[in-house]
Amino acid sequence: MRDIKIKWTNSYNKSFALKHSLDTITLINENIGYADLTRMEAEQTDKMFEKFQNTKAIIFDMRGYPRGTAWSIAPRLTENKNVPLALFRKPEILSLNIQKEDLLSYKSYTEFIQTVETSDKWKYKGKTIMLINQKCNKPSRTYWFVF
Repeated sequence: MRDIKIKWTNSYNKSFALKHSLDTITLINENIGYADLTRMEAEQTDKMFEKFQNTKAIIFDMRGYPRGTAWSIAPRLTENKNVPLALFRKPEILSLNIQKEDLLSYKSYTEFIQTVETSDKWKYKGKTIMLINQKCNKPSRTYWFVF
């Protein structure tokens, strides 16, 4: 095992930046809408659905960290009630786990399931596609989307 120090510079950082070739909310063609969830704000949700109302599909681009739009988009995609939107789970520290040379025992955890709120607005009936980047910048939460 070795410690290595690397100087992280802005020029190096720019090579990993996403290159946005499309607007945040745009029609790719008359049948396909595109929404970049890494740039779209929750306040733009109604505008997005109005723009894509007559499309056959929406591509949601989440190849980065989203801006909390799941809570405003999900109610427009289902008529079902109490649909799970996110599962939050964290281990509870019960005791040291000396046998496994671990600091924590993961025998218990706290879990919270957040459900989709209902909406009286019209529901999008087309297909939805989610683009996901396995190298999301901010860890800590896992979202399960039900579309």
